[in-house]
Amino acid sequence: VVTTFSFKAADGSTRTSRNIAVRIPGTGFDKKNADGTSQSLTRQVIIGAHYDAIATAEQIAQAKAAAVKPATTGATTVKTPTAPTWADFSGITDNAASIGALMVIAKQMKEKRTGYDVVIVAFGAGKSGQAGARHFASQLPAASVSITDAMYNMEGIYAGDKLYAHSGQNSILPGFQ
Repeated sequence: VVTTFSFKAADGSTRTSRNIAVRIPGTGFDKKNADGTSQSLTRQVIIGAHYDAIATAEQIAQAKAAAVKPATTGATTVKTPTAPTWADFSGITDNAASIGALMVIAKQMKEKRTGYDVVIVAFGAGKSGQAGARHFASQLPAASVSITDAMYNMEGIYAGDKLYAHSGQNSILPGFQ
């Protein structure tokens, strides 16, 4: 499902972006009732990552210029490619690597059946105050919120030599931001 939404950018202008979501149905869970009957329960987890990165026109021009290094051989100047710098990879660390991981998760989850429905979301406008995630959350019906057990957000998974996992308070409940 592709959802287009509008948001206010830092410069005050109104912009549009899109969220891309897919639901991979699970098998559900059987719950035994006190009277001995069983009931099928639907539960879900949401896994998401934003797909935008910040790059100004100046940064793009600098990256292109840095990627070519002039080399002089006699009277002729030859431009040869150079190794990219860390700054050239900012879009990879924030957040293309997470989108790549999200796509692999989607492929793997489609091939396996879990009890949970898995909702995979690529959020737009993550660099604009998480506008895509905020829009997605604002559009979730109460019934969908009530069956959600967890939301996993992937951010900046490419860089560094350590993996950190953070857990906070439940942000679905009012007052828990």
